[in-house]
Amino acid sequence: MSITIDNDVTQTLSADRPKKRWLYLEPSRTLGELAAWPISKQLLKLAPKGDGHPVIALPGFMAGDSSTGILRNFLSSRGYAALPWELGATLAPMYWAKNLCTLRPTLKIRCESTAKRSVL
Repeated sequence: MSITIDNDVTQTLSADRPKKRWLYLEPSRTLGELAAWPISKQLLKLAPKGDGHPVIALPGFMAGDSSTGILRNFLSSRGYAALPWELGATLAPMYWAKNLCTLRPTLKIRCESTAKRSVL
């Protein structure tokens, strides 16, 4: 497939399927990451401690609060008040804009309840 941009630049997009060798290497990559976890855990303990201010974890595109669970657990272990965004899955950029307006009152309530600044 080819796409023309500004009548001058043509970009070619490959519609090839991923190579099967990458699929076969996935279990070994997973085992490697699992083996590196104890070392990573020790390095993460070196991260600075928080002061208890609220931190709202925003999920990535097409994700919800469950995708930020590990991050929120880590932030909580470091002393932050880690909070989910509680607005469901992020579906599109326009959805973010709409929900950030909804997030503002929630953020204000969280800041007032802790008397500290919040971080997104």
